[in-house]
Amino acid sequence: MANTIASSSAALATSRTQSLLRHAGLAIAATVVIAICAHIALPLPWTPIPLVAQDLAVLAVGFLFGPQLGFATLVLYLAEGAAGLPMFNPHGPGGIAQIIGPTGGFLMAYPAVAAIAGALRSRTGNYAQNLFAAAIATTVLFTCGVLYFAILLHTGVSTTLNSALTPFLPGAVLKCAVAAGIATAWNKTTRTRAN
Repeated sequence: MANTIASSSAALATSRTQSLLRHAGLAIAATVVIAICAHIALPLPWTPIPLVAQDLAVLAVGFLFGPQLGFATLVLYLAEGAAGLPMFNPHGPGGIAQIIGPTGGFLMAYPAVAAIAGALRSRTGNYAQNLFAAAIATTVLFTCGVLYFAILLHTGVSTTLNSALTPFLPGAVLKCAVAAGIATAWNKTTRTRAN
């Protein structure tokens, strides 16, 4: 009996360790993908905020990893960037200066964005629900980013909207649609494999 309990405990500990290592590996790989997407950046002459593919990667991580691992992955991403690794768009100063700079509200919102997308995603592969989840998460992203921008730079409503919101809305709609498609396809693929 004691041997059986010891064997079960050892097997459980091994399983937990393997799961932890797998999650850590996924999180590190995802931060690399997010960093690559951050470097797909188009600067705009009238604002310090560039157009980036990064938001799409953040939504996808939330959808594919779920709320807890998605949140943790984006916290790791910010920690890597704060440590000086080239994780952020190349048009900013990098490091902590970028996190507290004009794009900081967007960056600091990323863990919450991933968690919201992961929490609201469809478990059945419903595209409309995934699109709704992406839209809610993106609304939180822009709310945090725009408010932080306005407070940091003491800009008026018109300047803030023209610099931190309006130019990015068409891209945000496209990113939501693509992220919802990725989540829906992934869900259908995993359900097919399970059957």
